[in-house]
Amino acid sequence: MTDKDEVPFDVRIKVHDLYMIILWDTHYFPGHEDNKRICGARVADSLFSIEAFASNSKPEYAIAQALAEKVRPVLSENLKAVEDDLKANLQALSEELNDPLIKAMDIVIPAQTEYPLTIKEGKGTPLVNAFVRLFVIADLIVASLKELHFKGAITKKEWKKREDRYVKPLRKLMHDMNQTIKLYHEQRKALTPK
Repeated sequence: MTDKDEVPFDVRIKVHDLYMIILWDTHYFPGHEDNKRICGARVADSLFSIEAFASNSKPEYAIAQALAEKVRPVLSENLKAVEDDLKANLQALSEELNDPLIKAMDIVIPAQTEYPLTIKEGKGTPLVNAFVRLFVIADLIVASLKELHFKGAITKKEWKKREDRYVKPLRKLMHDMNQTIKLYHEQRKALTPK
């Protein structure tokens, strides 16, 4: 068991592809601590901050709470839209995998490494959990593409091209959410007395 497995958590999932773990956390592997690229872990932390401000009823946080209450439904709608898109892609892949020619083949797929993605204890809010669920779906998409590749239905180039296309809405969502949350914090700081 690694240190990442021993941390108390609210949510933990396992992904099975390097692409997914790098999308989740640019700092996952040692030596990349200076990487400032937007990643799932940063977005999850930012979503938690929105939820924390939205639920803070102390008078001194009234403005921050009101702003967060305005932002939260928009973020939730965006999460749902991307989830629906990812689910549609996963459904299409499931139908491909159920093709009698594909289904008839039993193959040995190379062993996969499992990478745990963890939301620390106390940070698993509804928005954060909805966001993590997108990584579950994306991981299933990547696994389905990998299976199609190993069954000879698609080339590795096709697999990677489709992987990029299917996961693009998640990457765009991460970018857009990062921008929205950054704007929220700028407005909150500008409107909150020092």
